[in-house]
Amino acid sequence: MVVINTFLDTVFFSKESSDIDFINIAYAFRHKKLYESAERAYRMAILKNEATGRITSTSLTIYVGLFRVYDIQNKTKDALRILLDGYQKTREEDEGLLYLLGYYYIDKKIDVKKGIEILKSVLNEKHKFSGYLSEPSDEILSKVATGYWELKNKKQTMLFVNKALELNPKNETALKLKASIE
Repeated sequence: MVVINTFLDTVFFSKESSDIDFINIAYAFRHKKLYESAERAYRMAILKNEATGRITSTSLTIYVGLFRVYDIQNKTKDALRILLDGYQKTREEDEGLLYLLGYYYIDKKIDVKKGIEILKSVLNEKHKFSGYLSEPSDEILSKVATGYWELKNKKQTMLFVNKALELNPKNETALKLKASIE
């Protein structure tokens, strides 16, 4: 661990290093299951990114990566906190983290109603998305249907299942929900 920390510090203080360097390092650590080191590298990427004063697609990549490190370890509170923090910091330029927030609220049953509302706002309101983090509308609709299914609201579940299937008749989630209702 000392060697990894020394390496990260050396890269961080190099004038040529950037947030992308840390994203790549963190990604490698995450896939080697060196989660503590991955977390540190993503945090260093955030610091490098903030030093530039710009919000770019790499900003979203950093927060998504750090979110995944926590999620893999079942640190739900930390994962949610980083998504919320990342959204606050990036939303002026790109609201792509809304997708993950809505999905996470529903998937982890943190606040299913809130997840539904977030995803419905993605469908109905004007948000700024770069395209880096975007989902096809049928996927969002099927996730909203999943949320309603969790709330045991069959009427709303079917409404959103049907909307998803209108856009994509092969949407697996919507087809499974429909089969479980009928």
